[in-house]
Amino acid sequence: MGFTMMTDNQFLLYLVGAISITLGYCARRVTTNYFALRSLKVPGPLIAKLTSKWFFVHDTAGNNANCVHELHKKYGGNIVQVAPRELSFSSTAAIRDIYGLSAGCLKPKIYSAVGREAMFQMVDPEKHRERQRRMIHIFGFNVLLQLEPMIQEQISRMIDLVERSVRVVDNTIADIEEYGEARMKESIEKFGRHAQRPNLMTKMLAGDPEKGTEPLSDEDISSEVSNLIFAATDTTALEMACVVRTRPPPGVARSTRREIQAFGVKEAKFPYLKLQNLPILNAITKETLRVHLGVPPGLSRTTPKQGHMIDGIFVPGGTTVHVQPLTIHRNPKVFPDPEALKPQRWIETNGGTPEMREHMFVWGFGNRVCRGQNMAMMEIKTMAARIVGRYTLRLTSEKTRDDMVLDYFIGFAKGHSCPDI
Repeated sequence: MGFTMMTDNQFLLYLVGAISITLGYCARRVTTNYFALRSLKVPGPLIAKLTSKWFFVHDTAGNNANCVHELHKKYGGNIVQVAPRELSFSSTAAIRDIYGLSAGCLKPKIYSAVGREAMFQMVDPEKHRERQRRMIHIFGFNVLLQLEPMIQEQISRMIDLVERSVRVVDNTIADIEEYGEARMKESIEKFGRHAQRPNLMTKMLAGDPEKGTEPLSDEDISSEVSNLIFAATDTTALEMACVVRTRPPPGVARSTRREIQAFGVKEAKFPYLKLQNLPILNAITKETLRVHLGVPPGLSRTTPKQGHMIDGIFVPGGTTVHVQPLTIHRNPKVFPDPEALKPQRWIETNGGTPEMREHMFVWGFGNRVCRGQNMAMMEIKTMAARIVGRYTLRLTSEKTRDDMVLDYFIGFAKGHSCPDI
């Protein structure tokens, strides 16, 4: 068998053909992208209507939500196009239309590609509803109160570490994971699947006897626990870092300390039921959650095949849509001077006006709302009260949100820096 050498002319011909095919494909793709949502006449940068690749630079730089927020500020209104088939909304009506119980907008399939399937990754509403039915009991308020001694114990350990050193930077998460896995297996072997010890693990192992729901399999429990650890670690840590690392208005810390003393919270060892009745502490917590979000960008949904009405606009089927909390929380008509941390806005309005409460989008909405929000609030409020009640905080440098937070999917402090107290 012989081989025929390609001549220079033949090579050039093939090269020109390959380039022509590539350019033709790109031109067709760009043209198709441009006209995908053209009929909606939605504002947005031209490049966003041609390709979604432009956003890659902002996404990898940890500037995801800020980029979308700037587009909303630039173009105004409640809707902006951020990709050929992707729209970002910024109204409470859109929250209901996209994330509501009867909205019909589903999670994109990319969620199911993220690790083992647990509630967060489930795209199928029926599967999610069934898993939620079997998990919902572990997030009840009564269960939370049963867990309070354990949470208080962990906060006490943190306080002890602060007493020893304010520069504890040892990364222990890997050791904790290894230790936790060993202790979990030991606990199951020692106590069985029906132990009465009050923690989330025993609740998942036992199911919900009152409703007759069956417990999850070990594999499903492993997936759900992994999700809970991922969802609760950096997000809660960010909020606590922001509470002590961003300078609040003068006198707020002193007022909080006086409030703690007046309500007898310190003497009662900071019970959560008492902390819920402290207006200044609650105002600080709400304002910190408003300004410094654990999950700044919008959680994507896909419109159904037949299309869907969102905030009075008919959006074609298969379009990616979302509302990002960062933008909703910075509506200047609802929160004047929205970038500023002003706890007094919640105090002066007795816990917030109806519009303020409606624009708080921290925990999501509808059937996919964060089920761990009560535990997160207990941890944040308890730790904040115990730190402020015990220490006078002095910052070595003032930090803004831009100094502290990167946003990819969740937000976190740049460099994972510890506060200097």
